[in-house]
Amino acid sequence: MSVHCTVAKQALTNAGFLEVKSPLFGEALGSEYRRVLAPPWSITAWLDTGDALDHVDIHLQLGEQSVGNIHRVTTDAAVADLPAIVATLSALAGTDTLKCPKRKVRWIATKLPKPRDGWQPFLSCTGMRVGRSREGKRIACDGTSTALQPIVTH
Repeated sequence: MSVHCTVAKQALTNAGFLEVKSPLFGEALGSEYRRVLAPPWSITAWLDTGDALDHVDIHLQLGEQSVGNIHRVTTDAAVADLPAIVATLSALAGTDTLKCPKRKVRWIATKLPKPRDGWQPFLSCTGMRVGRSREGKRIACDGTSTALQPIVTH
């Protein structure tokens, strides 16, 4: 399964996304597309470099922070789901569903494991840090959420 870069770019452009040029990320790494919602919310899609992409991840952003779950588009045919994905994410922006259930102060975001980690993606408070205790990571909150599926595959 793969998504052709030209198909994804055209669908994102048609759905109101604009390519964001960032001095932090060179073109060699890929392209970021963003659709602005009511400030400070937006929807972001990341396209790796190459003609055939393994997937395109689409998610909400609060300013520059990723929030909520990830919608992963894995085929050219699934690109047709983009309007529904945009509608779903737009409806979620700023709602209590995205608040950390433990303290209701911070937001939830998808934590993705590295291949060697051996755990599944999950939604946790943005104050949570996943790491070994000897690394001295300070944990502001250990709240997790099951309100949303961490990764929705299309």
